[in-house]
Formats: sequence, structure tokens, C-alpha cells
Amino acid sequence: MYYKDRPSAGKLLADKLAGYAKQSCVVLSLSPGGVIVGAQIAMRLHCHLMLLLTENIILPGEYDPIGGLTASSFSYSDDLTEADIDEIKGEFHNVIDAQRMTKQHKLNRLITSETKITPNDLRDKVIIAVSDGFMDTLPLDVLEDFIKPIRIKRLIIAAPLTNVKALDKMHLLADELVVIDVREDMISVNHHYEENKIPSFKDIVKIIRNTA
Repeated sequence: MYYKDRPSAGKLLADKLAGYAKQSCVVLSLSPGGVIVGAQIAMRLHCHLMLLLTENIILPGEYDPIGGLTASSFSYSDDLTEADIDEIKGEFHNVIDAQRMTKQHKLNRLITSETKITPNDLRDKVIIAVSDGFMDTLPLDVLEDFIKPIRIKRLIIAAPLTNVKALDKMHLLADELVVIDVREDMISVNHHYEENKIPSFKDIVKIIRNTA
């Protein structure tokens, strides 16, 4: 399935989530593109829109990240076995620590009143975790570790499209899935949007502020 743009996809998801309009919900976007999709849901449900700021950890010479970082958690990809992680830690310990330190500072600089998330913001809420599309499981791995220490009422994962591998992870993690299209193979998330420009981070923050 192809979408005109991310707001159009968000409206389709919002229609499917309309039953949560009277509940205490938070729309938690897992990427900047997810903010554009999630804004439509947040406006429909009259709830807060948030962005989970993340940074990926990538080994030298590699393309796929081995893990993801938030302001309060670090997660290795579920694609890695314990043996893989032990080997990576042994060989790239200093590289990983250096990246984590650098990217933690970057995340801290991006945290504002609009992008700061505290446990109290999510506690005892219905969390609707939103992405504009899942190509892999890492955003879900990061989400899992981020919300693990927080008591929430219910976790819903919503996305216009996903691949099969990420869908399998969602079934293990979420109480409910709202997914429109599942693809065996995906070239890229942008490929499925006719208009696929992502605004600057400054404009993403404006969307969060204006939606709230």
C-alpha cells in the first residue's frame, strides 16, 4: 500500500483508534516521521504527543546499528545473540563507550520542555507507540527497555506499514496492534509515501508544541 503523505496515513490510523478518545492516552512517536503520523492520532484523541528521542550505535565499517540509545536507556538489537554481544563488547568496548558518550550529550542538548519525557508522563496511561514504518525491530527493542520500569495501563503499537520481522516483535511486546500494511520485504519507509520529506528537528518540535 502507498500513501499520499504521512498525515494521510496518520488519519487512517486515527480512525482505527477513535475508540480511545475518552481514555487517558499518550501518543509516543518513535521517530521524527512518527511525529507527523502521530499528530493526527493525538488531535483525534485529544491527547499529548511526545517524541522518544533516540540515537543508534553503529560499529565502524558497518551499516546496521547494533543498538539504540535514549536519554535513560541503552538497548542492543534483538538480532544479536548473547554470544554476539559478548564478542562485540570485547572487541569494540572503547568504540561503543565513546559513541554512547557522544550521542548521550547530543540527546541531552535536544531535550526541551516539548521533548522531555518523564515516567510520570506515561505512568498508568494507555501508550500508543507510533512509527511511520518499521524496517527492523530496533525501535521496538529500544521502546521495550524504555518503558520496562514504568507501570502503564496498556501498550498499543500503531504504524501504516511494517515488515514481517517487526510485526512478530510487536506481537510479543504490545497489548494491541493497529497496523495497516504488512510487507515481506521493504525497500525503505520513504518508498511508500508519495510525499516523503521529513521536516527539520526544529519544525518537528513545532508540530509537537502545536498539537499539544
